[in-house]
Amino acid sequence: MIKILRLNNKLTRPLITLISFIIIPNYVYTQDESINIPVNAQPKNYGSGWECDQGYREINGSCEEVKVPANAYATGSSYGRGWECGYGYEKVDDTCVAIIVPSNAHLVGDKGYDWKCDRGYKKLNETCIIINVPENGYLTNSSHRSDWECERGYRAVDDTCVPIKVPENGYLTNASYGSGWECERGYVQVDDTCIPIKIPENGYLTNPAYGLTWKCDWGFQKVDDQCVPIKMPKNAHLDYPGNDWDCNKPFIRRDDLCIMSEIND
Repeated sequence: MIKILRLNNKLTRPLITLISFIIIPNYVYTQDESINIPVNAQPKNYGSGWECDQGYREINGSCEEVKVPANAYATGSSYGRGWECGYGYEKVDDTCVAIIVPSNAHLVGDKGYDWKCDRGYKKLNETCIIINVPENGYLTNSSHRSDWECERGYRAVDDTCVPIKVPENGYLTNASYGSGWECERGYVQVDDTCIPIKIPENGYLTNPAYGLTWKCDWGFQKVDDQCVPIKMPKNAHLDYPGNDWDCNKPFIRRDDLCIMSEIND
């Protein structure tokens, strides 16, 4: 049993020596590295090297205290100045000065580096002046349009809201552009009035949004202001809308006739 242990020792001794060559240099390196860590620093939690303590930053291989001015706080960052101004303050040289907020305004943003006028006021240079809303108008929250708009039934003229004159057979719209009114169904706008649409016999009203006010019934076609019956030649049929005709195949249209296609000649 003793011989076996001795034999094992002979085998394991070189292995232990080899492991020592691998481990000891790293240990020595770690010891040397710790010796070079400057004051107010500590080894990094991950990887090699060191980093400055909170409130210090590296300058030319040493850790110098970050001088945080009044109304500021340390960021702990290893780059930059190492501090930021508090909410409502801005950097001026190496100090933090309060942002001047005018009357009827408030600070905005995560850091309070800017200000905005309260609702009902607008910015003029470095002040907030009241928005004059005319009678029959109201404040808006839009930053892309006017500070105010007129109530329904009124339109903006200069700095006032004047009533929209809706003619007989017309009605108000919600559109902020155009005349502010439209004609009832069956009427068409002519200048500032709504006149009845004259629908011929065998015709009917259509949606004026499509540019037409009336169309002819199936089997009739428009001729001037009338709807006349469609006269079809031999070998023809009404088209899909029913206001014109097409030739039956294999006939083709030639003027007012349907003739045999030359391909079939």
